Amino acid sequence: MSSSILVVNDGMDQQSGLDTSTSYQTFGRNSGRRHLSQSSSFGDSAGGMARSLTESLRNSLSYDGERVSIRDMGGQSSIPKSTANLIKNLVGAGVLALPAGLASFADTPSAVVNATCLLVVMGIVFGYFFQLIAKTCSLTYSVTFREVWEDTMGNEGASTVSVVNMVKPALGNLAYSMILADTFQSLFHTVGINVTRTLSLVLVTVIGILPLCLMKNLDALAPFSVLGTAGIILFAFCMTVRYLDGSYNAALDGRFLNDLEIQYQPQFGDYNGAWTSAVLIFAAMSFEAYVAHYNAPRFMAELKEANMHRFRIVVGNAFGLSTLIYVWITAMGFLTFGANCNGCILNNYSTNDNLATISRVAIAFSILFTYPITFMGFRDGLMDVIELPQERQTSTNINIISIFLLLLVTILAAICKDLGSINAVGGGTLATLIVFVFPSVMYRKVIIEMPSPGEKREVKLVFALMILGVIMGFIGVVVELKRSS
Repeated sequence: MSSSILVVNDGMDQQSGLDTSTSYQTFGRNSGRRHLSQSSSFGDSAGGMARSLTESLRNSLSYDGERVSIRDMGGQSSIPKSTANLIKNLVGAGVLALPAGLASFADTPSAVVNATCLLVVMGIVFGYFFQLIAKTCSLTYSVTFREVWEDTMGNEGASTVSVVNMVKPALGNLAYSMILADTFQSLFHTVGINVTRTLSLVLVTVIGILPLCLMKNLDALAPFSVLGTAGIILFAFCMTVRYLDGSYNAALDGRFLNDLEIQYQPQFGDYNGAWTSAVLIFAAMSFEAYVAHYNAPRFMAELKEANMHRFRIVVGNAFGLSTLIYVWITAMGFLTFGANCNGCILNNYSTNDNLATISRVAIAFSILFTYPITFMGFRDGLMDVIELPQERQTSTNINIISIFLLLLVTILAAICKDLGSINAVGGGTLATLIVFVFPSVMYRKVIIEMPSPGEKREVKLVFALMILGVIMGFIGVVVELKRSS
């Protein structure tokens, strides 16, 4: 493995007045990306120089021996567009389970305050780790999650990253299949056709999902994915209308109340277990709702005139608005149904409710057209894990793999009926790795060569948050598994 000394001269640092000329090593497989090894020629000014180096490297990198700015990476996405895309990436099926997460530790309306506080804190922490991944990418000139791992950690643990990147979309497809099974069953009932959940799942899989997953070009499906966020927001408005008009309120003899089975009818009490371990089930579900961190490198690379200041604006706006949507749906769902919130809150609403039917149609079709995009990540991840040679990745073999994986997901979706449990387990395990563990160890590997007191303090903060996140995720999974057993 060859290395060379490259000199980056960015002139005088405007804040400290120090000359930011410095040298550092580049490593790699002739890729131009680098594992940083900083050295100082300023003696006693090492701390200030390191801060200057950090700032200069955020905005100025070297590629194949030439000085290259992050702004030259080709990104054309504006801040508003990147914000909208990140919100679309964040706000998905995971939000439908959040009311059930609140119901797992309370049955009193006042618990909405506790849930709101937790969601706000989670939004801040998850947003911080999202920008931390981008910061690490800017220091290593990486544009994918796997690249930044290899550039900081080498091949050590690369297989674990590959498995996680395979299982994460697999759980996404499982959640999608479960939602589609429930939603189309309700839609069938709305038009007077009584079918079982399993039959509904089989029909939507064979007629809708399978043909889409066998498509060779998915570009035509991309515009439909925007319906996902629109459908969720439409549903939030419908939830608000039904909460305010009392259509499901027993005290007001709600007109749709008698349409519901007993397990879906509103139930309230005065219990609030916000300070018990049960609240960690809700925390684990929020992990799943906030995770989009595997795409952080892509968002950084696609941002126009990319730098950390502009990227943090995108992250702050997107995570802030997503948090508002999460709080909105969690509050409206729980205040309407209380302790009986289903793992997919859509299931609580009557099949005779026209507003709920409109929401079901919007969400179902957005998920249907998004399904193959997620499935492609699952399938390609498997081929990466098993290291299927390129010459064996024929159309026939890919179709066989696709059918096998879809059959596996469909069987699991027929068995699993609690979306909340899937999100809690997925959030407490995979999201913990993607959000807390991987970014923390990568960032430490880069910053360990930069002896700035500020950076050292940040590493300590990062690892403290990582440990807290791992503990919360682990306990949340254990409590959820005990509750479900």
